Amino acid sequence: MRARRPWVIGGVALPAAALAGTTPAPGADTQEERALKAISRDTGVAVETLREERSETALTLGDLRTAHLMAAAARRSFEVVVAEFKGGKPWHQMARESGLALQQVLRPPRRPPTVKEGS
Repeated sequence: MRARRPWVIGGVALPAAALAGTTPAPGADTQEERALKAISRDTGVAVETLREERSETALTLGDLRTAHLMAAAARRSFEVVVAEFKGGKPWHQMARESGLALQQVLRPPRRPPTVKEGS
């Protein structure tokens, strides 16, 4: 029996089940929810707050993460950073004006190493 190949739509591979209109099992995280949790871990901002900010600002998930990391790195408010971005200022220019390299801003925070059981 051949394995089912995913459909490719807009450069994104989708499993056949995604096209069948199936919904995630109750309690299962959606892709957006997993992304919000990852952003929360990187920024220290609560998932619910991120959800509200995303709704209010219409930022993409990537821009939401970048705005929070930029605000923290540049020691500016999230609202000011978002206003500048929506006003047309690119992320690299905001970073440069704050004396930072964009890669410094976007680098995920270092997490302490996890301890393996039995070591």
